Amino acid sequence: MSFGKRGSLFGDDAAIKTDPNDFDPETAERDNEREIDKLAERASMLKRITMDIHDEAERHNSFLDQMQGTMENARNLLAGTMDKFAKVFETKAGKNMVYLISGIVVFVMFIYFAL
Repeated sequence: MSFGKRGSLFGDDAAIKTDPNDFDPETAERDNEREIDKLAERASMLKRITMDIHDEAERHNSFLDQMQGTMENARNLLAGTMDKFAKVFETKAGKNMVYLISGIVVFVMFIYFAL
């Protein structure tokens, strides 16, 4: 890598002027202004990208909060259902009813998939 070439460091084809007689302050100032403008453009692009990432993260957090509430409701519903099943299984008649209903469901599913 040549350290005397600007292109090898910054990706441009212009070489750094090393001869003091060829130095033009106005040209150097224009080059600096152009590079500053490019840097400002890149900085604003990065700012837009980071703001988009932030907005996306906020939307995902909101979605996860909603999902947590939905899952909590489903857990409560399932816990209530399990409590009702426990009450049904406490008696012999309840156990027989569950077995009968389960058998009917299995039979209907067998008929459905067999035909």
